[in-house]
Amino acid sequence: MPDRKYPRPVRCSARHRTHEHPDKDWVPLQVPPNLMEIIEAYLTYDKPKVGWCLLCNSPIESEDDFIPETDTHNCAKGRRFHQSVQPSVLVRA
Repeated sequence: MPDRKYPRPVRCSARHRTHEHPDKDWVPLQVPPNLMEIIEAYLTYDKPKVGWCLLCNSPIESEDDFIPETDTHNCAKGRRFHQSVQPSVLVRA
């Protein structure tokens, strides 16, 4: 088995959401190397927005910018990410 720097991400289940197993209720966070650039772009963007995509570093201006019935931005990287984790917890409850 190859050595891993981080544990393998796990899917969230109802049991995890109730925090019955808090030691297993996390996945590693990968911080983008250009995080400061992303934060600056987010803070200086002066139009209305509902969020900011960390994958493509652009504004999410409305719910219409999400992949339908998910919380994933409908950009090229967001669509690739969404496909890579199907089926998963990305579908809204």
